[in-house]
Amino acid sequence: MRLFDTLRFLLSSNFVLAISSFLIGIASARYLGASGRGEFYLLMQYITLLSVVIAAGLHPAYQFHLSKGIFSKETTLSLIFIQFSTLAIIFFGLFYYLSFWNVAIEIIQFVINNWLIVYFGIFLEIVCYYWTAVLMTYSRGVRVTSYLAGVRGVSQLLIFLILVYFFLDEPDKLWAAITAYFIALFIRAFFSILEVGKIKMTIPADFISLNLKLYKYG
Repeated sequence: MRLFDTLRFLLSSNFVLAISSFLIGIASARYLGASGRGEFYLLMQYITLLSVVIAAGLHPAYQFHLSKGIFSKETTLSLIFIQFSTLAIIFFGLFYYLSFWNVAIEIIQFVINNWLIVYFGIFLEIVCYYWTAVLMTYSRGVRVTSYLAGVRGVSQLLIFLILVYFFLDEPDKLWAAITAYFIALFIRAFFSILEVGKIKMTIPADFISLNLKLYKYG
């Protein structure tokens, strides 16, 4: 019965995501035009790709060690918080520093020109990765993450359409697509943190060795 419920939640969320993504594609093609749609999806692809690289595979490592009882919830959340804070500081400094460079490579230049947007997108995605990994160890984890995934897809579509409707006369609607994307991403990250619960910070004495173990697994 539990397997059936899990499949039902996963299939439902995937269906909602597929439909919402399809409709977002149609709406963005209609209101952004070819160049605006291309720039919007390029931005999202950069955020997704860099999020996966910077997350370093730690989210499945957190999920594995927590579900097996190797780390306690407090230790896992503390490691996540410290890891996230460290990455946020390092990459903020790196992106800010690179923004002053005159880089000739077009792909890198695109990220640098939009570094603040890319930066916040990356770390909202990483919040979703890390906190979802913890949620998945809960008995209600699949159900909650499925709901949140569906809500993210639907909210992005609705917010985009609402912004376009109220600002229909604006010639450049790329900002509406980006705003909708960030609000939907923030909603998922925020409620993922709420569902996981409070973080009781405890820095383990063997913090470095624990991190090395997580990176090795990741």
